[in-house]
Amino acid sequence: MSFAPGQRVSHKTFGEGTVLRTQPGGANAKVTVSFDASGERAVLASFLAAVLAMDGPATAPAVASSDAREGDGVLLLYRHKRAAPIGHSVHRLHDASVLALFRRLFAQTRAAFEKGGEDAVHKLVRAELGAAPYGFVTVFTAACQRPFALPETDDALYRALLRDLYVECAPPSRTEFIRMSEGALCVRTDDDEVDLAYALVPEALVREDPARWAWWSFAHERLPAVAGAGGWRPSLDVRVRPLPGLRDELALGVGRTWVVLLTSYDSDTFGFPGTFVLEGVRMPDLGRALREARPAPTATGRRWPYELRLLRAMVAPDEAHIGPAMQRCAEFPVHRLGGSSGRLGEDANHQDAFDAFVEAVEGQIEPLPRARSKWAFARAATPEQREARGDAAVVDVGAHHAALSTAGSHRYFDQWIVFDDCWASANPALAEGLLVFATSWDPRTVEGS
Repeated sequence: MSFAPGQRVSHKTFGEGTVLRTQPGGANAKVTVSFDASGERAVLASFLAAVLAMDGPATAPAVASSDAREGDGVLLLYRHKRAAPIGHSVHRLHDASVLALFRRLFAQTRAAFEKGGEDAVHKLVRAELGAAPYGFVTVFTAACQRPFALPETDDALYRALLRDLYVECAPPSRTEFIRMSEGALCVRTDDDEVDLAYALVPEALVREDPARWAWWSFAHERLPAVAGAGGWRPSLDVRVRPLPGLRDELALGVGRTWVVLLTSYDSDTFGFPGTFVLEGVRMPDLGRALREARPAPTATGRRWPYELRLLRAMVAPDEAHIGPAMQRCAEFPVHRLGGSSGRLGEDANHQDAFDAFVEAVEGQIEPLPRARSKWAFARAATPEQREARGDAAVVDVGAHHAALSTAGSHRYFDQWIVFDDCWASANPALAEGLLVFATSWDPRTVEGS
């Protein structure tokens, strides 16, 4: 079997990884892989197996014809802060269309209801989908309790959803919270704690329009490590803001870096701090650029979000890449800051910013033994204690990307994702899909630029 750079593969010993480069050699051909757990290794190609796309595309999916392929199914994409460290989950269903899926479930749930009532309907829907989006089962329990004709068209299905599907919104907003077009369904609601969304999307549509769906259909905790030559820019009209306070000479630099903060405040999980672009700097020098910046509010009131102020503070004086700073943010008790994070590190030099954040969580971090500098610290707790109190983090760092997923006491995962135009040029659909994901809960509403 042959492999290509960017392809996801698995190895019996080293687990899953991303192909970096290949070396021809017939039966002894070698492949250099960046393994998720153990880093870069050169292994024989014969010991590798391709990771099926149904597990979530690890690189940008290729644009395909609008014609469905034999064996295509439907993807349930569930966007919930508790779903996974990546902030969403992906479930593949074998129905040929969304309409076919609902027709099957309407028939199955009616039979289950006659035998075991609503509890049986709930269990069946969860088992069939592999997840239980909040309120989704209500359209089936409603259909079981009155005469109901199976919908023959998407329009008939949509009318049934508008009538019976439970969403947390005022009645006039139902068409805004329940949307169906191109054979795909997108729903927004909340579970009384956090906002959430889910979509049922034909696989053919995901292939046909990867820039909109690539991130939501990506199911891995770690990003592909492969990077390209750079020069990438998004093609869709995504909301991206410049970051104020950077040194002027960056404007003359090469490349650009995007910072995507998928963090939630209270129950608002779609009102993100935003996506920021830093012109003239790439990941290998981002730490230095942040450290030398001055995060002061602008005359128009724009300010750095606390996540970026914390990331800046965590860059040690001798570091250029932000990888080590991301690891420190993983150890830092971010969710213990509470309301005190409002102005920490703002309009402060780098060292004063670090001191301000550390003082805000006094007693919850401690220096490492024989540390070379005060920027070397660890959480003041054992891993078991951290797990018991609900803190968790996943850190993924590459030459041209870095990602951090943190979870607080309620197990709601937040994501900080940073990448430059070199990473994006090798993973264009995934990069654009991430910017779309941060812009709107319904990818179809993001217009072309």
